[in-house]
Amino acid sequence: MPRLNPNRPKESITAPQVLLLRDRDVARILGCSLNHVWRAVKARKLPQPVRIGRTTRWSYEALKTFIDAGCPESSGRPKPTSPPQEKVTEAAVGTGVESPKV
Repeated sequence: MPRLNPNRPKESITAPQVLLLRDRDVARILGCSLNHVWRAVKARKLPQPVRIGRTTRWSYEALKTFIDAGCPESSGRPKPTSPPQEKVTEAAVGTGVESPKV
């Protein structure tokens, strides 16, 4: 393996560098499991990976943008909301009588 010269000036690198991450790296960065990463990809909640032959990688820039945006749902579907809960009064508990709506 060639050795890198630490004294080489960084300006001499002219090719654009794109960092590609494995699924393990994505899970570590997000603080979740591998299974969660793949479930989120399937549900389209994470940036979609890039396929290179038989390998799957994520662009570091796409993942960084996703995190900087607060990890929004990228599927475009709104988050489900639960219906408002009705308050149950102590007098109505166990009597079969509905509590008045507040």
